[in-house]
Amino acid sequence: ILTGSYDNTAKVWDALKGQEVLSLKGHTDLVTSVAWSPDGKVLFAWDQADKVLAWSLETGQPVAANNPPKKPADRSAISPDGRFSATANKNIVELIPRDKPLAGSFPWPLPQRDERLRYHSELARTAEKDGHFFSAAFHVGRMLRDDPDNAELKKRLEALRDKPRPQPDVQPAHMEHVP
Repeated sequence: ILTGSYDNTAKVWDALKGQEVLSLKGHTDLVTSVAWSPDGKVLFAWDQADKVLAWSLETGQPVAANNPPKKPADRSAISPDGRFSATANKNIVELIPRDKPLAGSFPWPLPQRDERLRYHSELARTAEKDGHFFSAAFHVGRMLRDDPDNAELKKRLEALRDKPRPQPDVQPAHMEHVP
């Protein structure tokens, strides 16, 4: 996942681990929009003054910002393969499949309770099997929205919340209190 930040950087994140992989510096103002090149090898970031900078994904080093993609709307982005759009709201990023029909042509989220339960059940089961407990808990929580009195789902959600979370591969920098 690629994000823009108030600390004047663009960041690349490991979506499965929730960890920062790369911090891209160079802007002198907050970064409001980010995008991948169509081949996924170059990252572009626009600041509040619409200055665009680019970095190589392979090296993390700045490169010429030649032929940037169209600047996405603030707090939104498209995946490198074009299959997903992402929108940000504070610290929450919502991924939306782009192969779904636009609003108005097909109601999404899934319109029928049984469809939603089947969908979230399948994704929760897959996430649990793969050890992605945060994702599994999300989908079980969605199932509880349609079946709030289901004791088995409540117990399953509690068990998922108790699972250990993956630890970062790197230790965070020491933070000092500055008066």
